[in-house]
Formats: sequence, structure tokens, C-alpha cells
Amino acid sequence: MAIRFSRDFSRQIRILVITSFLAILIGLSRIVLNEHYLSDVLGGYLAGALWLTVAISVTEWLKVKGKINWQINWSNAQIYQVWLSIVAVLIGALIYANVYQFPILL
Repeated sequence: MAIRFSRDFSRQIRILVITSFLAILIGLSRIVLNEHYLSDVLGGYLAGALWLTVAISVTEWLKVKGKINWQINWSNAQIYQVWLSIVAVLIGALIYANVYQFPILL
């Protein structure tokens, strides 16, 4: 969705590279932490790629049918609300990681 709503091609490439890098790092971290085997991670990547392909295909089909309009005019208040939500989720994730997952960091 972030790539679809971004109008600048260089920003789209940056979003793709960053999300791919994070997905690879998360998969590698699962192997390093001995939570999953390599085959589990590769299977997860394969299942994720399948769902991504299906989702992109359905949205493109709906766009061709004229049922989706991707041109959204955002007000400044909506943009600030989205950024505030993203910051709140990141802060919540850091608090959760510090309290429940990594008590050594406290």
C-alpha cells in the first residue's frame, strides 16, 4: 500500500528495498535465535510471496474493473494522524520488547 500511494519512483524503490531488507533480517533472526529451521523460514517466505501475488492480482483486477480509486486526497490532519499512529505503534513495540522480551536491556 505504501508503494501504491507513493508518487515518487525513488521513494517506491526505497520502500521496496527497506521492507525486503527487514523481511530478510527477521527471517535470519528466527534462524539465529534457534526458533525455526531454514526450511521453516523459506516456507514462510514462499507463503508470503504467494499471498502478496494474490493480493496484487486482486487489487489490479479491481482497478481495471473501476472498483478502486487510488487517487486519495489527504488532508494535513489525516497525514499527522497516520504519522502519530506509526510513532505510537513503534513506541508500544519498544516498550513491549523492553518489558517482556529483553529484560536484560532494563
